[in-house]
Amino acid sequence: MKVVVVVMAVSLLNFIAGSRCENQTIEEKDAAEASLSDAHEIDGGDDLPDKAKRRVVEGLALNLQGRGPEVVVHGYLNLPDDLQASTLCFWVKPYKVEFYVNLMTNTRVQFFIDMYNLVVTKTSYMVRVIPKIEIRVWVHICVAIHDQGFDTYMNGRLTEQMRDQPASFDDHMKVVLAGNIPMVISSNSTLYYFSGMLADLRLFPKKLTQAEADDVRTGEWRGVNYKMTINKTLTTHSKLNIVRNITYEELFHRPPDYTILSFYEPLTYPQTVRACQTYGGFLPNTDTEDITTIFRKCATNIGHSTDIWLHQPNYDPHNPKQKCSMITHYLQGNATVMPWKCDGISSTLCCYVPRQTRVRMIGGDYLEEDIFFFEQPSIAGQGVILEGEKTLHVGWENSSSVTVMTKKGEVLFRQQPATNHYMGRSLWSATQGGNFNISFSVCKKGQFSCSNGECVSLSKRCDGVPADCSDNSDEDDTCGIFHGPPRHYYPKRGPSDPRINVTLHVIYVRNVDTDRNRLEVMMGINLAWRDERLTFHNLRSSDGLPNILDNDVLSSLWVPSLYFPYALFEENLNLEKGAMTHTTVAAVPVGSGSPTTINSYEALEFPGSGVVLEMQVITLVTTTCSFTLKAFPFDTQMCVIPLQLRGFGTPQVAEEHLRVLSNDLSLPVFGFHPVRCFYNASMPQQVEMGLLLERRNGAFLFSSIGPCVVLLLLGHLSFVAFPLHQFTDRASTSLSLLIVVAALFSQMSSTLPESAQPKAIDMWFFYCILRLFIFFVFHCIVDYHYKRSIEADRKQKEFLASSKHQEALIPFKAPSYDSLKKPPLPDKENNEAPRHHGRWVTEGKRSLPSITLPRAWLTSQLVNRMSLLFGLFQDLMFVIGFCVHLETTNRFTKTQFNIFKDCSGKG
Repeated sequence: MKVVVVVMAVSLLNFIAGSRCENQTIEEKDAAEASLSDAHEIDGGDDLPDKAKRRVVEGLALNLQGRGPEVVVHGYLNLPDDLQASTLCFWVKPYKVEFYVNLMTNTRVQFFIDMYNLVVTKTSYMVRVIPKIEIRVWVHICVAIHDQGFDTYMNGRLTEQMRDQPASFDDHMKVVLAGNIPMVISSNSTLYYFSGMLADLRLFPKKLTQAEADDVRTGEWRGVNYKMTINKTLTTHSKLNIVRNITYEELFHRPPDYTILSFYEPLTYPQTVRACQTYGGFLPNTDTEDITTIFRKCATNIGHSTDIWLHQPNYDPHNPKQKCSMITHYLQGNATVMPWKCDGISSTLCCYVPRQTRVRMIGGDYLEEDIFFFEQPSIAGQGVILEGEKTLHVGWENSSSVTVMTKKGEVLFRQQPATNHYMGRSLWSATQGGNFNISFSVCKKGQFSCSNGECVSLSKRCDGVPADCSDNSDEDDTCGIFHGPPRHYYPKRGPSDPRINVTLHVIYVRNVDTDRNRLEVMMGINLAWRDERLTFHNLRSSDGLPNILDNDVLSSLWVPSLYFPYALFEENLNLEKGAMTHTTVAAVPVGSGSPTTINSYEALEFPGSGVVLEMQVITLVTTTCSFTLKAFPFDTQMCVIPLQLRGFGTPQVAEEHLRVLSNDLSLPVFGFHPVRCFYNASMPQQVEMGLLLERRNGAFLFSSIGPCVVLLLLGHLSFVAFPLHQFTDRASTSLSLLIVVAALFSQMSSTLPESAQPKAIDMWFFYCILRLFIFFVFHCIVDYHYKRSIEADRKQKEFLASSKHQEALIPFKAPSYDSLKKPPLPDKENNEAPRHHGRWVTEGKRSLPSITLPRAWLTSQLVNRMSLLFGLFQDLMFVIGFCVHLETTNRFTKTQFNIFKDCSGKG
C-alpha cells in the first residue's frame, strides 16, 4: 500500500477557486445556495424508532488547535487498497471550514472540505459537490467511486456536482505518493486540518443507489460492507479522541434554529430593537411562542425582577404615546405581558439570532478578516461569545473585559466595553502595543457597518446624507475620497493616455469692443481624463453630490493647464495661479466600485481606470479679434478663440469627444450664431472656437437710413411740388435737406466705431449728401432753362408787337371773288402751309397775318422731368451697388466661419 497524504498546491487552490464560478451553471449556483438542513427536517430524529435512536456507532473526534508540521494526527483505516466500484459512507460534523481541509486520504481518492463544499479528488481529476455543508451539523455522505468518476449522496440524496476538472500537485505531493498507508484521517500536510467529528465509516464493495445510500443513513442497510476499525496515532499537541457512544438520535438531531442571546442591559424599546438588529436577530414574539417558553429562554436570573421587550408589529417611532409589550416577572410571581411606554427601560436584552448568522471581524491591514458564528451561551445572561471559522475566538475574559484570542488561548486584542455587548466598531488595545479599530458586524458584503453595529448599503456611505446610520458614522471624517497617490506616482508625468475630452461652454458675452478689437466672453471649460495610476474610495455616483478634490490633493496630482494665445497676459496669468477664476476638479466613477476595508471601515474602491477626473474652469476671457467695419452697421463679424492644453506629458485634445456649446448669447447690439469649433490634427493640443456675430441694425434703420430715405423723398418731391418759377423754394428745400443730412451725419459719426476704412454707413451718408447736392444742381439747371424760356417768350412778344406795327403800313389789295370761293392750296413741292399774299378785310375790318418765332426743344418742363427720372435711376443703381457690397463683405466672413464645424453633438 502507498501512503496518500494530499498536499494541495497553491496553484490548485487558485485554479479551483477561479474555475469554480466559471464552470457553474445557473442551476448549479442555485443549488449551491441550498442548505442540507432540509434533509434533517424531512427525515429527522423524531421519525426514527426508539430502538434506532439508541443505536450507537463508533466515532472519531478531532479538535485541532493549530496547523503546521508540529501537529501530526493520523487515523489509519483498515480497508482495501483498490476502491474502484465501491462506496464510502460516513457521518461528518465539521466545527469550522477553511480552504481545503484535509478530511481523508487514500492512495487513489482524497476527500476535502473547501469552504462549505465537499471536494473529491483522484490522481488525475477532481469533482466539487455543489450543496454546501453546514458547520456543527451532522451530515451523512456517501461517495460511490466508479470508472466514470464519482456519485455523491448527501443525507440520502443524489447531489449535483461540477464538471470534472484536472488536478495538479506540487513536488511535495509527488514525494508523498510513495507512502504505504491505506487511508489517513487528517495528515501532516501544510494545509488546514480538519476540526470536527467523523462517525460510522463504512466501505461497500459496490456502487450504491440513492435508495441504498438512504438505507445506510437510516441504519436499515442489511447488505455486505467492510468492517472498518479506527486506529489512532497520537503525537504531540494532537487532539484525537475515539468516541464510541454516538447515537443515531444525536446524528439526526437538528440543532436549534436560533441562538438565544440574553443578558442584562437596560434599554428602551427602540434601543433594544437596534441592539438586536446589530446581532442580525429579532425580538421574541408571542405569536410563535408562549410567554413561559420565552421567559425560560431569556430570563437571566430567576428570582429577581426581569423585564423583556417583545416584538411590536405596528411600532411607530414618531408616536411618543405608543405602548409596547413587555414580559415582566417580579420575584416569585408568574411572568405576565403588560403594555409599557416604549421609551421606558427594560432590564434584559433578549434576542433571537438565526443559526446561519455569521459575524465579520474587520480590522484593516493589521488583522486578517475572519468569520465568526454565535456560540450558544451555557446559561442565560452570559455575554456574547463568537467562535471563529478559522483560528480566532472572542469571549469574555471576565465580567468587564472582552478578548480576541487564538484557539490556543493567545490573547491578541482586549477591550473593556461600557455595555455587555461589543458589536459594532470600537477601539481595541493590542497585547503587543497600540490601539486599533476593530468592527464586529453581521453586515453582508456590499453593506457598511455603522459604528453602533447597524447595517446600511455601502453605496449610501459618504453620500452627503447623514441619515443612514443613526450615529452618523457613515458620514464621519473617514469619508475621504482620496488617500494620497502611490509611492511610485510622479505628478510631472502624465497618464499613459494623454487624450483629454474637452467641452467648451460659452456662458455669455460680456462685451464686444470693436474700437480695440476685443471680445469679452465668460467661458466654462470642462476637461475630462483618466489617470490609471490613482485609486479612489467612497465616490458618490454622478446622480449625487459631486466628489470634489481639494487643492491639497490637486497639488500632488497631474492636472493639465489652460492657455489662451489671443487672451490678455493678465488673464493667462490668473489661469495659471487660479486667481479670478472658479476651478473645481471632481472624480466621477463610471462603475460601481469593489468593496474593500480601510482601517475597519468598509469602503468602495475605484481604480483610476474607472474614474473620470473632470476639471471645470469658469473664467472671463478677453480675446483679440480682427473686426472689419466695411459693412457697418450691416456687418457680420467673426471672432476666433484658440485654447491650448499645456502640462507635462503633452496632453492632447480628443477630437471624437470635443464639444463646443453656448447659451443664448444675444446682446442689444449683436446677435450670435451657434458656436463652432476647428481642430487641426497637426496641433493636437489646440482647439479653436469660432463665434459669428451679426450686428442688430434696427436702430440704424430708424435713426439713420430711414431719415435719409425720407429726406431723399422730400428732395424728389421738390421737383413736382414747387412750380418751375419758384427756384428759391426749390433751392432752399434742397439746401435745407442737405444741411439736415450733414448734421445727422456729423452727429452719427461721433458715435460710430473708429475705422480707417470707409464704413457702409459712411457711404450711405455721403451718397445722401451727394444726392441732395445733385438735387440742387438739377434745380439750377431747371431754373436756367426756365429763365431761357421766359426770355424767349419775352422776345417773341416784343417781336409780335413790332410786327403788328409794320403790318399797318403794308398796301392792301382786296381779294378776288375766286380766292374767297376756293382757299389757297399748299405748295406741293415744299409741303408748306398755304401762302397768303395779303390780308383782306370784310365788313370794314382788317386783320394782320400771324407771325410765330421758332422755339427750343429742351424746355424747362422736360429738364425737370429728366432730372427726376435720372435721380430715381441713380438711387436705384446705388441701392443695388450698396446691397452687393454688403453681401460680398458678409459672405466672405460667413465663408470663413463655415470652415469650422458644429461640435455641439446635437446631430
